[in-house]
Amino acid sequence: EIYPAASALVEIGVNSLPSVMEAIKGDPTSPKARENAVFVWMGIHRYESPNGVALLKREADQTNDAKIKPRLTWAVSQALTWCGPADRAKCRATAKTGSPD
Repeated sequence: EIYPAASALVEIGVNSLPSVMEAIKGDPTSPKARENAVFVWMGIHRYESPNGVALLKREADQTNDAKIKPRLTWAVSQALTWCGPADRAKCRATAKTGSPD
């Protein structure tokens, strides 16, 4: 189920990324809100899916917060489901290395 606010955030684009990242990391965020945040994140990166995965992976790798790290790791795995067939292999490799190159 996609919510109108999620679609609006995708349309806003990169300016909404900081708020979307906070929703992914956030403690009081519901699982559905977190799922929608990953949808928005990858919607913004829809033409560069491996880069969207890379940014999430780097964020996960850089945090030492024991509560946030699993949320970001989960977000990386969910982001892979939003990679199209042409980018799927590159997205999987990026999820391991944190680099789309």
